[in-house]
Amino acid sequence: PQTVPIYIRFKVEDIYPHETPTVSQTLPSER
Repeated sequence: PQTVPIYIRFKVEDIYPHETPTVSQTLPSER
């Protein structure tokens, strides 16, 4: 289940590269 949200995050990263830093912080938060 954790791999699913992470996979979506990576997709968003590709769409919003400027959001990369925000996504990085979201990954640990999801954990």
